[in-house]
Amino acid sequence: MSALKLYLAIFVSSLLFSGCVSNSTYKKLETKHKMSQEELAATRSSLIEAKYLLAKTANKRRIQHEKAQSLAKELDEMKSQEENYKLRLEVMKAEQENLKDSLERAKYIAAMAREVTAQRERVLRAYLEKLQTLFSSSELDISIVGGRLLVSMPSDVIFPSGSDKLSDKGQETVKSISAVLAYGSQNQFQIEGHTDTDPIKGGQFKTNWHLGYARAMSVLKVFVSEGVSESLISAASFGQHRPRASNETSEGKALNRRIEIVMIPDLSVLAEGLDAVEE
Repeated sequence: MSALKLYLAIFVSSLLFSGCVSNSTYKKLETKHKMSQEELAATRSSLIEAKYLLAKTANKRRIQHEKAQSLAKELDEMKSQEENYKLRLEVMKAEQENLKDSLERAKYIAAMAREVTAQRERVLRAYLEKLQTLFSSSELDISIVGGRLLVSMPSDVIFPSGSDKLSDKGQETVKSISAVLAYGSQNQFQIEGHTDTDPIKGGQFKTNWHLGYARAMSVLKVFVSEGVSESLISAASFGQHRPRASNETSEGKALNRRIEIVMIPDLSVLAEGLDAVEE
């Protein structure tokens, strides 16, 4: 700008000195110069404003771009979450189906268990009623306990005192019982010997345990001779340690001296019918 002013001043001065420029011409030139300066200032102002607007626009675009990127990222995350939710939903649906299946299986198993229990009760009841027709309550104590048939015989009725050899009546009694209970080919048995608390005094048995076991084995041998498989029967002795009554009285001791036959029934007899047992 200074150079331009200087140039114009020199040009105007030279014209004045040369006497070739009139006063009106000078004013016109001065006016044009002023207008040129104003136009230049306006152009510069427009340029500054344009630069500002350009920078503002660029910043706005940058912000919009950043927002667009952020939104795109959020969209990707939402899509990923949606996929995860879908996957979890599918897993939950599968778990729900498995739960339904498990519940149905549990109901089925429970129903089968009830049916088996009912069937076992029927079988045991048939054996019990058959034995009750053959023996009086004074000879045998017959009951159903925990899904098993329990036949209790007083030792004094089937064994001589202090002996493990069955009496004639004892042999007959045990054979009659085994003939009924051996009907189920897979019935399982445990023969248990029980005694009172009176200590053994001499003889072949050292303790009540030994006496109880020897008597249980004598009964077991009769069952085997009547067709019960050796793999389905066992003998045990509890000696004096599972009394039914007090050992303080002779009556209580008589109740404690006993043989117990525990039977787990063969449910396959249901397929054949219970007629043979009930006859």
